[in-house]
Amino acid sequence: MAAAKIDANRAGQSTTSSVYFADLRLNGGERLWALVIPAKANPFLVCPAFEEGAPRETLDAGPFGNDADVLTWAEDESPFVALGKGLADRGLTSGVVGPR
Repeated sequence: MAAAKIDANRAGQSTTSSVYFADLRLNGGERLWALVIPAKANPFLVCPAFEEGAPRETLDAGPFGNDADVLTWAEDESPFVALGKGLADRGLTSGVVGPR
């Protein structure tokens, strides 16, 4: 990521990147799922609140262990608020999020 000048990598919906990096199969569909891997901070997943259990177990058992956070959003909330919070909590209020 440093060579490509990317501050974080994002794998969203049902991508092979989430399987490669975290052995996590994202559900896809119409609701936002995003696995974000910052270059200099712990990764996090944004998913619907009612889906939190299974990805939490998968992340804990995968290469990130319990270092990855799971941020959820309710049906009446914007998933992009959770995504923005995850980035801001890691000091990424500006920068480049890949892939690009």
